[in-house]
Amino acid sequence: MTMAEAAGGVFSRVEALRWGMSDNDLTRLVRAGRLTRPRRGVYALPTSGGNREEEHAYRVRAILRGRPASCAAARSTLALAQLPLVRADLSTVLLCGAGKERFRRGDVVTYPLPSGEKGITIGGAPSVSIETAIFQTVARDGLTTAIVAADAALHRGLVTPESLERRRVGLRRLAPRGRQLMESVDGASESPGESLMRLILVGLGHDVQIQVVITTPDGEFVARVDALVDDWIVMEFDGAGKYGDADGRDALIREKRREDALRALGYIVVRVTWRDLFTPGRVAALVRAAQAQLRARSATPRAAAR
Repeated sequence: MTMAEAAGGVFSRVEALRWGMSDNDLTRLVRAGRLTRPRRGVYALPTSGGNREEEHAYRVRAILRGRPASCAAARSTLALAQLPLVRADLSTVLLCGAGKERFRRGDVVTYPLPSGEKGITIGGAPSVSIETAIFQTVARDGLTTAIVAADAALHRGLVTPESLERRRVGLRRLAPRGRQLMESVDGASESPGESLMRLILVGLGHDVQIQVVITTPDGEFVARVDALVDDWIVMEFDGAGKYGDADGRDALIREKRREDALRALGYIVVRVTWRDLFTPGRVAALVRAAQAQLRARSATPRAAAR
């Protein structure tokens, strides 16, 4: 079990035999619930469950144990790196291999390894670079999915604008819409929800500034907001479970005082949830309602934003 943990929780039958186990030993451990058998010839320590990305990464590790000549790619690499995969189809694992043709076996699709790809190791699993995976994701899951993941990778320091640009140039035609991605990413976004909210607002034609510091006319700090839309609408992304405990209730009180201070300065404050982001037309409706409030009150912000 110690060797299994050292292997990242996923290992092959061949490795287990090398450790001194027998097939009967493995069968007994599976029956006792101490191991699982996610794929033929592959065993793993039980997991306590996780989010979609974690479950996908678990499958990727299990599959790669049985395919030593392959490496993770696209969304599967991003899952290994614990990056967000908003709107991604996680039912299929994506790999790269040494062949020159794309082929599919069950829920695994293997593509040719891009020219010049040196590869990396993530949590013990072989993979293409995160930069390559981001551009591959544009083709496999769409530009929005890739941008949200790239924002998180930039924010965490896993990639840089320079490393992304170098890989875009190196991939050439294998980096579809690469220029558009480079123009859209912003590592200042602090969560996937903020990234997706920004993309939706920009797509609606609004001027969007993120992580904006708002002060009084005298320069006194008031708040740093997730997004400032068209200079007067404050848009805040509100993740689930934020105010569930005693500390959360204190945070709620502080948040209310903060919003009251913003409104006193003339800003409209709008809170956006995951449900809003995934409901077509909802974000646009929230902005229109905020615009109507501002017109009805005939007020403009009296504070300075920087």
